[in-house]
Amino acid sequence: MRNGIYRAWLNGPSGVSSGAVVFKDGDIFAVDRLFAFNGRYSERAERLTAEVSCKRLYPDLKPLNLPDRDELHLELEGAVGGEYAQVTGTIAEAPGFAVSFEFAFLCEA
Repeated sequence: MRNGIYRAWLNGPSGVSSGAVVFKDGDIFAVDRLFAFNGRYSERAERLTAEVSCKRLYPDLKPLNLPDRDELHLELEGAVGGEYAQVTGTIAEAPGFAVSFEFAFLCEA
């Protein structure tokens, strides 16, 4: 993927959300209303894989599906183009929990 800020769409058990994520030289950074995200990604043969640590920002704001988790580990995998990716994610601490993400290039970081 091209280094930059990407628009992000999330589709998961709690519904749909959107935001922004930074992809830069193998690093991923993002923040939403509940969590801060930090991790590493790699590309190979038009596939993206990533491991991302997620830390809850506010102890009193708890997602319905994961109310007892302050830190999570998200694994992503899916198709990637130069300025676009469509991936699925699983959370190690919540077997059976799956989300999908779409990322589209917005601007350089």
